Amino acid sequence: MSSGLNHPKLQIGVIGCGSITRNVHLPVLNALPGVQAAWIADTNSAAGRALSHDSSIPFHQISLPDIRVPSADIVVLAIPNGVRDSYYNYFAGDQETALYVEKPLAKSLSEHGSIVADKAPWQVAIGYDRRSFGLTRLVRDLFTHRPFGKPESIKIRFGGLGRVLIGNSFMSDAVLAGGGALFQMGVHFLDAVLFASEAEDVALLDGRMITELGMDIHVEGLLDLKLKGEERVPLSILVTQLQPADNRIEITFAGATVSFSVMYGERSLTVAPRTTGCANWNLVPEARTGPLDMFASFGMHWTNVIDAVRSRTANYTSASQAVLTTKAIELLYALPAEGSP
Repeated sequence: MSSGLNHPKLQIGVIGCGSITRNVHLPVLNALPGVQAAWIADTNSAAGRALSHDSSIPFHQISLPDIRVPSADIVVLAIPNGVRDSYYNYFAGDQETALYVEKPLAKSLSEHGSIVADKAPWQVAIGYDRRSFGLTRLVRDLFTHRPFGKPESIKIRFGGLGRVLIGNSFMSDAVLAGGGALFQMGVHFLDAVLFASEAEDVALLDGRMITELGMDIHVEGLLDLKLKGEERVPLSILVTQLQPADNRIEITFAGATVSFSVMYGERSLTVAPRTTGCANWNLVPEARTGPLDMFASFGMHWTNVIDAVRSRTANYTSASQAVLTTKAIELLYALPAEGSP
């Protein structure tokens, strides 16, 4: 199915012609050297033909269950989680074509394993683009170099009273979406923490989940993170549509508490020294640490996906490097659900 790495430009195909493709993936790919957005495909002919007209990229109609798309070096799956199985089956056994799967990837370790089972470690990338965000990478430096001392606790707070900050029309369908606020957006916050802290394992200590029509609308949990050298840090997470939340991550180190958001638009870390009388101050990453702009972050993420494919070596964009995030998601979704089925 692959066009081969001997082509002057890597050929990228995109399955799914929704807003993430129109507003992010295609503009970013068009700005990157050495790649070409070769085709787009969708079951929705109106959306596909409109995007093809606007972008001048050929559109291919998909009629399920018979999937037929042109060859490509990388294929993006920018479609709801609940309809991906047919496409995974279509690309099964293909040892040349790489997949870039938009988040979320999987709700369990067994599902994660089945997606990557017949693929090389470099062959499946995940759209956890906040790993490329400058603030996430700056926090990773804080964990590595410890300028504020040892980490003592971590808090994640995402959502808000009655607010839905996620998804598209498919979010009204539990089967298509695969999960609610935690699965669709809270996972970005959780993955950013696990990536920045370089956590090696995670366990669930306590938690609670409330659902409505099969979709989680309130999740609170207490996780135990195992860091390098047997160090352990408690992580509390709240993802909710039932109460106020400030969409932030707060990390308490021995010498200061650092807070930030992975919602694009945030430009600095807020540092609150734990010494009495010291004022809060802002910490801004250097340009080499990572970008703060959404398109630049996606550009950096895509660049590393492309590097993995060209070198056939996994990196931080690869699904093989995100197993712990899937484990944490599985633990939280194992909580007994209160509310309507």
